Order: sequence, then structure tokens, then C-alpha cells
Amino acid sequence: MFTRAQAGAAPAGAAAVTAAGPSERQAFVQGLLCTGSNPKVGIFLMAFLPQFVPAGMTPEAGVPLLAACYLALGLIWLLTWMRLVHRLARHLRSPRTLRIADGLTAVVFGVFALRLALGG
Repeated sequence: MFTRAQAGAAPAGAAAVTAAGPSERQAFVQGLLCTGSNPKVGIFLMAFLPQFVPAGMTPEAGVPLLAACYLALGLIWLLTWMRLVHRLARHLRSPRTLRIADGLTAVVFGVFALRLALGG
């Protein structure tokens, strides 16, 4: 049920909503601004990257360079995932896939419940 709601299927008796989502460009800019305005990213980079600055390079030059490399690799990774999910979206939303996902979720939660009930 939860998976179907996420996939956009309207619950029984509910009116269908036909609102158009943001364009690809708007979604990209929104994600970029959301991540770029998150102070945790900057704090993490300032705490993690200085230890990797090459010997002989000043931290003022090394940290921004390493941060740019880190962010570029992250961008490439996310763009790759975006393309993959876009290509697979039709298959991921099919009724058969939703039934399989619901079944797997039920099995996983059933195993967890059984394990909890048996005290293990």
C-alpha cells in the first residue's frame, strides 16, 4: 500500500490529482540550492578534507581544490543515478513490480517480527 502511494496511484475513492511537477531544470536547481545551502555539507568538508591536502600545498588552496573534486564526483554520481532511474521508472511503476516490492517488504517485516518474537 505504501509503495503504491509513493508511485502515484490514487487511493480508492480519492480524486485524481493532475498537477504537473517541476521541469528538469527547476528540479536540478532546487536540489543544487538545497544541498548548497546545507551548512552540514560545508562543515563536513572543512573537518574531513584538510587531512588529505598534499604536502607542500597550503590548506587555503588544497581544501577548495579537494572540495571541488569531491562535489564534482558527487554530481557525476547523482546524474548517473538520475539517468538510470529515469530509464527504469516505467518498469518500477508497473503493477507487477509493485506487487513484488510489496511482497518483499512483507517478507522482510515478517522475518523481523519473527526474530523479535523469538527474542533473537
